Amino acid sequence: MNTFRNLNNLFGWLCFLAAFVVYMLTLQPSVSFWDCGEFISTAYHLQVGHQPGSPLPTRQQTYFIDCSLPS
Repeated sequence: MNTFRNLNNLFGWLCFLAAFVVYMLTLQPSVSFWDCGEFISTAYHLQVGHQPGSPLPTRQQTYFIDCSLPS
């Protein structure tokens, strides 16, 4: 019983470590760890944010980014 528990714990930590490494390798460098970075990235790249998506703030941010960046 104790061997199974240790093996289960080891595989759980290995899965967490694998997921964390993939997350860190695919993280956009300019994004902070909260939603404001996601909203900025979503507006700048014209992507869809996580559910529910916040369509109105995304459209507003896209408008202001288009007006502030030189063409």
